[in-house]
Amino acid sequence: MEEKAKLVIRKKLEELGEEKPKKAHLEQMKAEVVRVTGNKFLSMKTLEKWVRDVKKEMKSDKKKATLQKKEPEVPVQVSDRVFLQTISYEIASIRRMMDRISKQLDDMERMLGQ
Repeated sequence: MEEKAKLVIRKKLEELGEEKPKKAHLEQMKAEVVRVTGNKFLSMKTLEKWVRDVKKEMKSDKKKATLQKKEPEVPVQVSDRVFLQTISYEIASIRRMMDRISKQLDDMERMLGQ
């Protein structure tokens, strides 16, 4: 029953947005919760406690969402570093190969010169 009530409260808070719920809003929430759950003896203190709990959940959901949005950036940077490191290894191997070819050409020129 509490979960149903929290779903109703969450929906109402999302409709309000960033606006702080006023007494009239709380009365509407209470009426809606009573209608959905059938709990006619719901106190305002319990409702206010549930509203606080739902607000905390919504804040933590927002934080998780922002963290999830930031996560893809890190692998891109890491992959860029790996890519650049791979390129630097390739360049180093090309330099070594060119040095060997240069030495072979020098040896051939000496043999032809003799």
